[in-house]
This record gives sequence, structure tokens and C-alpha cells, in this order.
Amino acid sequence: MPINYADINKNSKALLSVIRLSMPYTGETLNIGIILKNQDTGEVKIKTIENFKNIKSCFQLSEHDNIEYAIEILQKRQSQNGEICIGELSRSLTVLEPSKHIITSLSMEEELNALFAAKVSLSKKTGQKRNINPFSKTKLITNIQNVIKEKKWSKELKTRKHLPTVFGEDKEISLVSMSKNTPVVATQLISLHVDFWDTFQNALLLRHLHDSTITDKIIYMPIIGNTSGLTDKIRFVKEQASKEDLRLIDSSDYDEILHFMKEKADKTLL
Repeated sequence: MPINYADINKNSKALLSVIRLSMPYTGETLNIGIILKNQDTGEVKIKTIENFKNIKSCFQLSEHDNIEYAIEILQKRQSQNGEICIGELSRSLTVLEPSKHIITSLSMEEELNALFAAKVSLSKKTGQKRNINPFSKTKLITNIQNVIKEKKWSKELKTRKHLPTVFGEDKEISLVSMSKNTPVVATQLISLHVDFWDTFQNALLLRHLHDSTITDKIIYMPIIGNTSGLTDKIRFVKEQASKEDLRLIDSSDYDEILHFMKEKADKTLL
């Protein structure tokens, strides 16, 4: 079912807890799951590693059966509780104190899966080559990063920089111009071709940035590739950018956004 771009959902506040395993012999810690609570709806979801036997030999988990049992108990307890069950589950397992989080996905399930991939390293399959779409946000930022290096602007322009939000949580911003180690311009990139809704929702995080030194908040939506069928998306982003008082740049030429951000950083130094 296609997304109705006229029906935009505001970012929801949430609480995020990590389920942490302490290695019995080495004292090392390992994230094995997460718990996410939507504070607006009260919905709580949990996701953990499913097969502990695969990591038993690597991490010397001699009590893996007890760990699995503790996880089962947590899942049952969590399904009956509207709050995150924090504290020790066993000698090796602990649910950490929750931190504030902003939900940027269309659904709790999507957000849970994205956070699980980001927080639980064992969720990633090793030894597989990634095929990155040339129009994805990841690839576009990499391309921009290469241009910044060529221009020798790496001191003023930073990619994938984390900035604090008013909710007390740092969020990754696609591109930030810096002056005297303080952010001046914050730019979030939107991909029209890959994960459009996720990249758009993340762009709205610009509204919640904490730093008062930021003079410009920009949505960068390069219109590149085959734009057939993208008219509704483009119009939607333009309308929302205007509504949220965010500057929109849609040039396919990276120089436009980079020169603007560099000039802003330079002027601040004067």
C-alpha cells in the first residue's frame, strides 16, 4: 500500500534499554538485545539474539541454557508489563537503565529492527559483501565526503556527526559545518530513491537540535537519477520543509550545498 505523504506522523518520544551480557570468564560485556517503549502509545517491544548456541564456544557461555531461560522469563514478564523491566535477570544478564530516544521509522517494528542492528553487533552477518545502492543516503554521504576531502575542507565540514537534541540524546546529522569547534549549519540528507520515508523522518530531527549556535537547518534532497514517479515525493518534501521553516536545497551538484555551508562557517570566524 503506497504511503499517503499528506498524512505525516510526528516523531514519537521513546525509551530504549539494552540487554547486556557479562562474560563469566573475561569480564567483557556484550549487547544481546534491546527493549523499546513508545511513550506516546505505551507500546513496548523487545528483540534479542535467538540462538545462543552459535556463540557458546566463542564466548565460553557454559551457562547458555540458563541465559536462554532468563531471556524467556524476561519476554513473558515484559509482555505483561507496560514499563521496561530493568535490573539483573541473572548473574550474567542485566537490563540497563533506559535512555531517551526519538522514533523516526513508520512503525515500532521497523524502529526496533533498526535499533537492534545498530546496538547488537552479533545481529550482523559477517563475511558478506554489501551492495550499496548508488542513490542511497549512505552512498550519497560517502560521495560528498570525498568531495570535501578533495577541496581540503574536512576541518570545516563534517559528515555523519552526532549532535545533541533537546531530548538529551545525540543524533547523527548527515553534514555539519563547524566554526571554532561549534556547529553552525546542520544538514540532513534525503534519498528520493532508497528508504525515502526513513531519511525524511530523520531530516525532521533538525527541529530538535539543541545547539543554539546553529544558524541554518537544511534539508538536502539531491534530485538525481531517474525522477519518473517522484513528483509526489518531491512536492511533499518541499511542502514540509516550508511548513517546518527548514531550508531546502535540491541541486544535484554537491558544490551548491558545500559552498553554502563553508561560507557560513567562514563568516562566523570573522
